[in-house]
Amino acid sequence: MAGHGAWRASHDALDRTELRVQASARFADPKDLDEFVSLGNSVEITLKKGAWSVRIDGRRPAGFTLVAEGPIEEAFDEAEQTRAESAIEDQDCGRILGVSGNMDATLLVTLINRPKESGIHWIRTTVALQRALSERWLGTLNEIFADQEQQVVLVQDAGASFLEASGLYVRGPEAPSQAWGDSPWSSDVKRYAAAYLADGRIPAPPPPAIAPAQSRGLVELERLLQRLASDLSWYWLAARVSDDAGVLTLRFDGARVVDIGLPPLLLDYEEAPLALWQWGVANPDPDRRQAIQQAASLAISEETDILSAARPVLRTAQSLYQLARQGAVAEALATRRTAREAAIAAARNAADAARTAAGKALERSGLQLAALAGILIAQNKQTLDAGAAARLSSGVLLLLLVTFIVSVTLDFPGASSILTSFDRDLKQYREALAETDLEAVRGMDSLRRAKRQVYWSWGLTITVFLPVLAAVAYLTGWLIHWDVRMLLP
Repeated sequence: MAGHGAWRASHDALDRTELRVQASARFADPKDLDEFVSLGNSVEITLKKGAWSVRIDGRRPAGFTLVAEGPIEEAFDEAEQTRAESAIEDQDCGRILGVSGNMDATLLVTLINRPKESGIHWIRTTVALQRALSERWLGTLNEIFADQEQQVVLVQDAGASFLEASGLYVRGPEAPSQAWGDSPWSSDVKRYAAAYLADGRIPAPPPPAIAPAQSRGLVELERLLQRLASDLSWYWLAARVSDDAGVLTLRFDGARVVDIGLPPLLLDYEEAPLALWQWGVANPDPDRRQAIQQAASLAISEETDILSAARPVLRTAQSLYQLARQGAVAEALATRRTAREAAIAAARNAADAARTAAGKALERSGLQLAALAGILIAQNKQTLDAGAAARLSSGVLLLLLVTFIVSVTLDFPGASSILTSFDRDLKQYREALAETDLEAVRGMDSLRRAKRQVYWSWGLTITVFLPVLAAVAYLTGWLIHWDVRMLLP
């Protein structure tokens, strides 16, 4: 249909443009229309004569649909009317165009670019791109950087002109291909975004992604992107962002809560907002972010203050952060000393408890073994009869068994639990100490020695107790001649 009517653009947008032409229906080639739709574009043809009209919609994957209105006899003679009705009933685009002949047609075609298939974004004119970035800059940037990757935008009328940023390459069809450097989505930037920007605000690229590094022939677009990079810096650093009818309101929550409107393109370009942004996201540290909130709430009180606030905010934030880090270091050192003192106390208490438990166990087993020896001597000298000796020996065996159970179930577990509880309580220091500091405390020599003391005390007690217990049991059995009835009175 090209060349048979006056084409004019009705709407240009990112990755799509609408073109309209009026011509005779006989110049609309059904094969060309079918191929055009199969490529992912859409077409709308309106045929009209008298009070009758038919609208033909073509889009993927549905194909062509025909909707007619009005009395068909006003548009066709009797023979053509039958053919037209059949074509409409069969939803046949080619046949209805063929029977329409010289009927006037309005053709609206929509060229659609799919970046995931083509690998680039596309827009028809430089003016359309500048308008999209001016009228709805945040939404347009979100569309361009939806995948959070470096992007190319091909501008059809830009010729050999180009503009290059670390995350964006705008070029005409004749411009050289891009050579990407490091991605602006560094690991620190991603961590910062995950920590502080997942609050419902519209996702936006980092400011360096659109800050022009070099350009040729796109002067107005370069100035526009420079100002948008300044806007983005404040957008990233704000504690909260709300969007009311296209007007962004930034909130800084520090010494006082400050809400500042950020109309599109309010800021003139300067490097200070980007420097502030780079310092703010260099490390997603809560203290660093809080320093910016405090400094911004002090430096900004009304909308125009944001024009020149970046430099004083950066200076104040750096000073506040340094003071906070000094306080954090002093707190960490004090906490580290406290943790070490607690470790030494826990080790001393555990070792003392283990030694005490072992000493008591050995003392009791020795006394009871001596008591058994006395019983044997008394029986040998016939001071005690056999029944009394057997009952006393059984009592010694029972006391020895109770002593062993108490040592095994209470004394030594109590000593060991001191170290176990300290290790668990040490996790409470994570707010002030790094994991390496906690591991250093766990590896202190006093704790290692205390653990060995508990282990060896336990082993010594078992080594002594079991033979004594076995010997007392054997002698008790020998005294009663292996007959428990002797224990009865």
